[in-house]
Amino acid sequence: RDVVGLPSDFALLSIEDGSAIDVTPGAVAVPAPLDTPRKKLALSCLRFVNCDMHYTDDELAGLERAFAGSSIPDRIHFFEDCLRLRRREKYLWGDTPLAKLFTDKAEWHLLEARARLQQMGLALTRLLRSPKNQVDLLALFSRMDKDSDGALTYGETQRLLEDLRLGFSPADIATVVELLDQEERHRITWDGLVGAFALPPELLTIADDAGLDGDLEEQRWVCSNCTFAWNFPGDVECQVCGYGWDGTLHVPSDKWMCDPAMGGCSLFNDESLFYCEICNKSRPNLNNIRF
Repeated sequence: RDVVGLPSDFALLSIEDGSAIDVTPGAVAVPAPLDTPRKKLALSCLRFVNCDMHYTDDELAGLERAFAGSSIPDRIHFFEDCLRLRRREKYLWGDTPLAKLFTDKAEWHLLEARARLQQMGLALTRLLRSPKNQVDLLALFSRMDKDSDGALTYGETQRLLEDLRLGFSPADIATVVELLDQEERHRITWDGLVGAFALPPELLTIADDAGLDGDLEEQRWVCSNCTFAWNFPGDVECQVCGYGWDGTLHVPSDKWMCDPAMGGCSLFNDESLFYCEICNKSRPNLNNIRF
C-alpha cells in the first residue's frame, strides 16, 4: 500500500515458479514469472548476501550495475563479513566468477594470479598457526636477504616460498612473486610480503613478538665476532660468520663441523657424510655411530 503510516502487505513467493508460499492478510498473491530483469537481479542480490560465488556473465553484469555506487573494497569487506558471520565452508572467492565483481575490469588478466596469492596466503597462515610450527618467517626472510638491504629479489622470494613447502608448483610461486612486486621494482620488501599475504603480526616470528612494531633496522643485532649488524632477532647465528648471540660458533642442526681442535678445517659437512669433504677428517662422533 502507498499510504504513509499504514502497514504494508507482503507475499512470500517461490524462487522456482513464483507461486505463493505465504501471504499476509489482505495481500493479493498473484503468481508472477521470475524471468523479468528486475526479479532476476533481486535474486542475484539475495544469492550474493547468501555468499554464493558462482554466477553467469549476465548475472555478474547485473550485480555490477546494482553495486555501481559501492567501491570494490566495500564490496569485498561486506561479502567477507557475510562469509564470516554465516560460517561458510568455502571462503576463498579468488578462483570463482565472483572475483570479477571484486576486480577492476582493467585487471581481469590478474585474476588467476590473485587467486593463487589468496590460496597461498591461507596456506601460509595455517602453517604459522599450527601448534607444531617451527617456522620463524622473520628469520627466514633475513636469511634469504643475502645483501641485507631489507628486500628480496624475485629469486630469493621464490626460494623462500619453496622452502615453506606450501604445496604449490614452481610456476604458481613464480606467478605470485611477480604479483607481489606492486611497484615493479623487482624487489619484495618485508612489509610488502606481509601485507600481500595479509599475515597477522603475532605470527611473523616465534623469537621476539615484542619487537615487531619497531623498525626492522632497530630489531637487528650486531655480531660480536665479525660486527655484521643486520641479523634479525630470530637468527640463531650470524648470517656472515655463523657465530651466535653469545659469541660462540653455532653449527646448523643438519650439519656437523670438522673440529679445528682435532686438526680439522672447521667446514660444516652434511649429516649424511662421515668424513669431511675438504680434509677427509672423520666426524668427531664417528666412534659412537653404529653401521
